[in-house]
Amino acid sequence: MQNKVVDKQPVLFRSQRLTIPEIGLYAEKHCADIQDEATRRGLEIEGPWTFVSYSLPDNPSDAFQLDFCLPIVLADAVDDSVPSIKVLPAFPCASYSYQGPLAGIFPQGYAPLLHDIGQAKLALTGESREVYLQWDGPDSSENRIEIQFGCKA
Repeated sequence: MQNKVVDKQPVLFRSQRLTIPEIGLYAEKHCADIQDEATRRGLEIEGPWTFVSYSLPDNPSDAFQLDFCLPIVLADAVDDSVPSIKVLPAFPCASYSYQGPLAGIFPQGYAPLLHDIGQAKLALTGESREVYLQWDGPDSSENRIEIQFGCKA
């Protein structure tokens, strides 16, 4: 586990209320739409895909809010009042890097991080993020995903 503060970041995003099993379906649709919008608007990409969860549930069938975010450069010519653009605030968090297929992200990524957070007696904020540093498909052992849980100081 690493404790850090992620800098604020402007993103192009889509938001969806969904369940954990629905993430893949909506990720495919929303990420394609976001990429198309970035291309259409001539936006410069500034980092890897980030999925932001609010009140991620313990039960996979419970719905929660997820933002699919693509970091961008917010140039002076870009109108940040566009509803599909927002700035993710600076984010104090505990993080853990997971490598492998998506099927292992909860037992081998989330579980160890949550264990370490509990041992350190850190208070969670309810926001968590997955940063897709490398994505080669859901079954790839080469995927690298940084898991971040917001923690109160």
